[in-house]
Amino acid sequence: MTELAIKDNPFFELSALECQSPGPSYTVETLRRMRDLYRGDTLCLLLGLDAFLELPHWHRPRQLLALPDEVAVLARPGYSFLSLLESPFLESTPSRDALWGLQEGRLRRLELSLKGGRPLVALVITALDISATRIRALIRQHGSTRYLLPPEVQSYIISNKLYL
Repeated sequence: MTELAIKDNPFFELSALECQSPGPSYTVETLRRMRDLYRGDTLCLLLGLDAFLELPHWHRPRQLLALPDEVAVLARPGYSFLSLLESPFLESTPSRDALWGLQEGRLRRLELSLKGGRPLVALVITALDISATRIRALIRQHGSTRYLLPPEVQSYIISNKLYL
């Protein structure tokens, strides 16, 4: 389905690294393999704010955050950038006013630092409440996924009777 979703975009490349993993797939191991495969390229880890806030519960989170050259944390519906005040991974406590500026949309980006000095950029993007969980629920309820999925992916799901 990912292959179908990105087939017309020359800026995307499909990686099967996680599918080829013999055991459980952990992001830290995927990033380590990507770092080896793409030597010399800049590696940026994109995370929704919801995922970033859950990092303390991930497999080896400190090692994971040491691997990319940069981490970008993107706004997610229902989550506040003020929650970053409680993150154990930031070098210093960000300004409450700056985080509030992100939350209110007066700022579009805020540059912060992770422990160890790697950059973290918090970004306000157009917040679309799209998630795999929501899409699967819509399909189970025979709701429309139009505009939430590329047409080819939608057709594939219907043809293969997935998520019913």
